[in-house]
Amino acid sequence: MKPGVVADEMFPDGSGAYMELDESGGATGILMDLAANEKCLHADFYNAPKINNYVLKDGNITCARLQLNISAKIPYDEVSPPPPAAASSVLTDCWVQANKTTGVYELNPGTDMVMMPSSTCNGPNNTEVIHLLVAGKHHLNIVLLKNKDKVSLSLELHYSQKDMENATNPDDEYSVISKDIWSVPASRSYQCNSEVSVTLSPELNITGAHEVVAKLWDVRYMAYVNQTTDNYNQEWPCDQDTQMADIVPIAVGVALAALVVVVVIAYTVSRRRTKQRGYQSV
Repeated sequence: MKPGVVADEMFPDGSGAYMELDESGGATGILMDLAANEKCLHADFYNAPKINNYVLKDGNITCARLQLNISAKIPYDEVSPPPPAAASSVLTDCWVQANKTTGVYELNPGTDMVMMPSSTCNGPNNTEVIHLLVAGKHHLNIVLLKNKDKVSLSLELHYSQKDMENATNPDDEYSVISKDIWSVPASRSYQCNSEVSVTLSPELNITGAHEVVAKLWDVRYMAYVNQTTDNYNQEWPCDQDTQMADIVPIAVGVALAALVVVVVIAYTVSRRRTKQRGYQSV
């Protein structure tokens, strides 16, 4: 039975309707500036990167759920400038190597990522695979693997250089993969709001293939479940979120301690000045 595909997205594009104030000076001008700033803030909010949500099903049964935001930088070889016209073949090779440059193609936050029908609860080697079509041309596989009572996640990115400016091999396709990351108990759901960098390396030693660095945040997933509800299991926070939670009370405590020191110093200085004024009056 083919898995059902469900994908919903938060934060729809576009900003709401706003009232325009007439342009005049004085207090009205100030109100206009405030309204304009508020409008910009609202626009930034509504145009923020979407949190992509995916539900992987086998019939009516959910086997995996995933949400994430992702961006990536894909290095590629650019066409070298032509060598001097009278150069020998040896000099030409040296010229090409010396003038070789690398461009960077970016997959920005908010890039369309559509879940494909090839996503499956029954992938190779007992995996669950969420197949995403990225920007209409690249393919990102989120591979979920269960090992005993732990579930890990890995990324596979398959891309071409067709739309990469001045690429040396625009018709070539490349594949890069990451190691297994984010091992979590199968009974829990992994959650990480912090930004995490993941390196994807070429599968083979292919000329023109480079390591790709992806950044992920607002990640949550669970796999190998058998449910008909839309709920995540109890969350398993990542180390980065835990560290951030520990830093906040420490920072607040340091700020309060500094405030106490400032108050004590101000009080001491004030007392001294008061005493000096008393002596001078006598």
